[in-house]
Amino acid sequence: MTFLFALFGLVNLWFVLIEDEIRVPSHYMYSPFDDMIPFVPVFIVPYYIWFAYQAGAMLFFYIKSYDSFCKLMLFSILSFTIANTVYMLYPNGIFLRPTVLPDNIFGNWVAFTYLKDSPVNSAPSLHVLMSIATHVSLAEYEPIRKRRWIVISSFVLMVIICMSTVFVKQHSIVDVIMGSGIGFLLFLIIYRRKPYAKSLAAEH
Repeated sequence: MTFLFALFGLVNLWFVLIEDEIRVPSHYMYSPFDDMIPFVPVFIVPYYIWFAYQAGAMLFFYIKSYDSFCKLMLFSILSFTIANTVYMLYPNGIFLRPTVLPDNIFGNWVAFTYLKDSPVNSAPSLHVLMSIATHVSLAEYEPIRKRRWIVISSFVLMVIICMSTVFVKQHSIVDVIMGSGIGFLLFLIIYRRKPYAKSLAAEH
């Protein structure tokens, strides 16, 4: 477990270093669908709930299930590794943020986020990737899978978090699609791959 925590810390450090190095993107992620998505500042709330969502799942599995914890950490480490590699090879960002923000708690919260988080390294979206990683880990854990309301609630929260990335103009829909595609592939590799020994036994 210590090794996994260390690896997760390293890929996060790698991300921070890339953020410091790449201040202006070489490519801007955009789709005409982005213009159809309204700016809804209240979605900054689920955007930040993301931090507690993933951290809560990691802590839960650290205590409850070694196997589930390892799979979640592997999903997370691979997500950051793939995303960081894309950011380095294809420096990208967005130019979607509104210039005028509402003068209320949500507008000010968004303004704070814009100030602290530069609009670079957007595709694939780590918010999307890590939300998928978190939901899948919960849905695949047998004691939770039996409680459908928890699985459904987690799925709804995952979707809302993914939606929040475009509603607060932190990401293009392109970033979300890329994150979803990579997340689905990692799900198949980590959770649907048959162990080699079992595959051999099934063949004989």
